[in-house]
Amino acid sequence: LEQKIKVLEKKAAAGETLEKEYQKQNKNLIDTNKSLEKAILQANQIAAEAEIKTYKLELEIQQRLHSENINKTLFKISNAINITESLEELFKEIHVALLGIMEVSNFFIALYDKKNDLVSFSYLADKDKKVKYLNLSRNFGHQAALSAGLKHASGNAVISMDCDLQ
Repeated sequence: LEQKIKVLEKKAAAGETLEKEYQKQNKNLIDTNKSLEKAILQANQIAAEAEIKTYKLELEIQQRLHSENINKTLFKISNAINITESLEELFKEIHVALLGIMEVSNFFIALYDKKNDLVSFSYLADKDKKVKYLNLSRNFGHQAALSAGLKHASGNAVISMDCDLQ
């Protein structure tokens, strides 16, 4: 009986040892999982930061290229001032130069005569060839200018719109 008790005690001690070994391995697995989760989170954070930096770099490159295009356009316009022989030719060169940096399918150049308080449209380029403008010899006032526009209008309908879009 004593021998059986000793055998059972050894088995019990061995079982305790196995239980402790199991708990130790389980703790190691839990620690490993936590380490892996932490590494994955860090990798995701690094990837997100890299993506943000990439987008910022792309934006900066686009802004620099746009600035270069603006400078090239300004150079073309200043060069046109020196080589064109008429205002009409200069206005066309300005129009062509601006094509590289902005939408100019509906483009006009208006000149303001401060002495006579008069705005004249010296150049108009519109994709719709039906769009026209009138140059008045002086400031006749709002109603007279509107009447002149209505008199020269053609088509099935005429729409009047002020600069405040009313």
